[in-house]
Parts: sequence; structure tokens; C-alpha cells
Amino acid sequence: MIDLIITIGVLVVLIKAFAIALMMMMMKMMIGLIILTVVIGITVAIGAIGVTVVIDLGRQAIKPLGTNYELTLNLIIL
Repeated sequence: MIDLIITIGVLVVLIKAFAIALMMMMMKMMIGLIILTVVIGITVAIGAIGVTVVIDLGRQAIKPLGTNYELTLNLIIL
């Protein structure tokens, strides 16, 4: 009988320890996901800014050639 109680007690402690470890893992995963999301967001933002800068430079380079080119450039982008 005492053996059974001890076994159950040990099991409960193990389950509690496992639950805490799992919670820690989940927290780490969540923090990791948040960091990943932020990094991806920043990268995408930089990429978008880069693209717009390139398009603006392209427009400025093409402007002297006339407005037709700018119209076609806009169509290509869209």
C-alpha cells in the first residue's frame, strides 16, 4: 500500500516537472516565434523600401526619355 502511494507521489512530481518543462519550452517557442516574426517583418519592410527606391531611381532615370516609358513602367509594376 505504501509502495503504491510513493509511486503515485513520484508520478505526480514527474508529471509536474514535465508540465513545467513543457511550459518553459512553450514560452521559448513563443519568444522564438515572436523574434522570428519581427525579423521577417523588418526584412520585408527593408525589401519593400529597397524596391520602391529602385523604382523611383528607375523613374528618374527614364524621365528624360519621355512620359510613354513611365507609363509602361507603371503598367509593368502593376
